Amino acid sequence: MISEPSNHMSKVICDALINNNIPFALILHGATGTWWPADDEINDAVYIYQHARAVFFVSDGTRQLTRKQVVSECLCTQVIRNPYNVNYDATLPWPQYSDVWKAAVVGRLEPGSKGCDILLEVLGATKWKSRNLRVSFFGDGPNARSLKKYSEGLGLANVHFRGHATNIEEIWNENQVLLLPSRIEGMPLAVVEAMLCRRPCVATDVGGNAELIQDSINGFLAEAPTVKHLDQAMERAWNLREQWREIGEKAGSTIRACIPSDPAGIFAATLIQIALSPPCQINVPSVIPSET
Repeated sequence: MISEPSNHMSKVICDALINNNIPFALILHGATGTWWPADDEINDAVYIYQHARAVFFVSDGTRQLTRKQVVSECLCTQVIRNPYNVNYDATLPWPQYSDVWKAAVVGRLEPGSKGCDILLEVLGATKWKSRNLRVSFFGDGPNARSLKKYSEGLGLANVHFRGHATNIEEIWNENQVLLLPSRIEGMPLAVVEAMLCRRPCVATDVGGNAELIQDSINGFLAEAPTVKHLDQAMERAWNLREQWREIGEKAGSTIRACIPSDPAGIFAATLIQIALSPPCQINVPSVIPSET
C-alpha cells in the first residue's frame, strides 16, 4: 500500500514495485486544480494506475478531479473513509452561550493548503472585530510564528492560537462551530470529527466538503477559498447563530449516514479481498501522445 498526500505519485517507487512483480495499491488523499500534470506526467500516472491493484481516494471530489487531470477512466478506483479521532457515538453537551460565541479552527498552520490567512483577513474586517466571536486555532505547523505575527498586525484580539490538541472531543466540549478555510483538501478529518460531535462547519468547497455539507442546512459552504466567499459563508452562519445547535444535530445525522463506525476495519477487509482477487484492468480511453 502506497499512501500519498496528493494525487501525484513517485514513479521511482512504483517502478521498483512493478519491475519486481510486487503487487501494490494506492491511496491518494488530496487533489487540487491549482496543479495540473504535464502530458508526460499524465502518461506516468496512467502507467502507474494500470499496474496498481486498486486506487483509493478519500472523497469522490478528488477522484473526479484526478480522472479529469489524467484524461482517463480508472475502473479500479474506490472511495474509502479515513479513521477519525472521536467517538462515533459522541454525545457531547452543547457549549452554552454566555457572552461570546466560540469557533474553532482545527488543522495545520499552513496557509498554502489550509487557508489560515484567508480566515484571518476576513476576521480583520471591522464588523468581525466588533462581534462577540472568539476564534481559537488548534494545531501547529511550519507557519505558526508568521500567522501569529499576521494576526497581531491585523489587531485581532478575538483570535487565539492554542497549539496542538491531543483530545479532539475536548475542543468540541468548548466550541460551537468549525471554521475551515482550506485551499486544498481530500476529505478533512476536522469536518468529519466536528460533525460527529454535532457541531456545524463553515468550510470551503474543496475536496469532499460538498459531499457532506449542505449550505445553511447542516453547515455552511463557501463557494471558493477566497476572502469574499468565506466572508459570505461566515455571514450566513452568523445570522443563524441561534440555530447552530439545531444545525449541528443535522450535521451529526448526515455524517453518520456517510461515514461507517469502523472505517479502518472495512478498509482492511477491502485490501484482503483485493489481494485474493485477480488483478482488475484499468480502461484508458486516451493516453496523451508524446510530441514528435
